[in-house]
Amino acid sequence: MGTMGVFFPVSFVKDEDRIVGVYQTDGYIPLSHIHKMATEDVFQLFCQLMREMENNEKQYLFADRYLINEETVYFDPLKNRVKMIFLPNEEAASDKEQLCRLAVFCKSMTSEEGHGYLESWTVELESADLNYRSAVHRCELLQQEIYVCDIP
Repeated sequence: MGTMGVFFPVSFVKDEDRIVGVYQTDGYIPLSHIHKMATEDVFQLFCQLMREMENNEKQYLFADRYLINEETVYFDPLKNRVKMIFLPNEEAASDKEQLCRLAVFCKSMTSEEGHGYLESWTVELESADLNYRSAVHRCELLQQEIYVCDIP
């Protein structure tokens, strides 16, 4: 219905025995297709993603209900914006588990210096009982440090 701006609109097409969902992803690239990304942009992506996850919860769509991974999260490098395709989370992984797995994937896109920042944020996310606001705040602090220290 378009109430959750983070998800791409989907159209359904019936084809013989199956129904196929078609997403319009104009200008957005799945993270799985991005090979290099600035560490600061990766943290920007996570900040946006967690804000959107919090907004989704206000509409009673909790993050453990949909997949968050390198195939479902899309990024527009020109606008520095994140969007997602909606796929049900059949493995019932928690939001933290999914974010941590995505952070591990994103390590391959960043510089060596960026790996340490992603690792420390992942450890903090796993160990601390952070709500989205706290996690976003911590993510923003690391993003500022990355900017000030000029980490590629």
